[in-house]
Amino acid sequence: MVAELILFNFKATSSDTLSSPRSLNLSSSTSGMGLSLCPQGQSKISLTLARAAGIVAIDAPYVTFRDTEGFEKDTLYGRQLGFEGRLLIHPSQIEPSHRIYTPAPERVEWAREVVKVFEEEGIAKGSAAVSYKGKMVDTPVYLGAKQILETMAEIEVRERKRSGK
Repeated sequence: MVAELILFNFKATSSDTLSSPRSLNLSSSTSGMGLSLCPQGQSKISLTLARAAGIVAIDAPYVTFRDTEGFEKDTLYGRQLGFEGRLLIHPSQIEPSHRIYTPAPERVEWAREVVKVFEEEGIAKGSAAVSYKGKMVDTPVYLGAKQILETMAEIEVRERKRSGK
């Protein structure tokens, strides 16, 4: 039933609120499901449901907007859980949110290398897993690395548009 509410809310809000048809406005979903936001704005239960439905998971707003340290800590926690963005309610939340959700340069380099190794040593040779720097790389790791590269490419396109290049 909760998943149905999320999917219903997704259909009702995605075209009006967010640019991606696979995005979900979790703040609206929480009230419709009888959940309330805690001061940190966490609605972590929605993460699993959104992911299971193939929807980009966006964390709920952090309502104590003057608590910059708490915002950053909670946003980092949300990213570690798997959220791909956060609804923001104050301009002071933009920079830390961008910094936290932008893949670190070393993570992007790791992703490039993993994709290359898996495509050359795994896919091309019919192997389900390969080794990279002593660690196993299989299809889920490869797909995660590709997602990092796709995210970075989207960020770069937006930055070019914003700067007029």
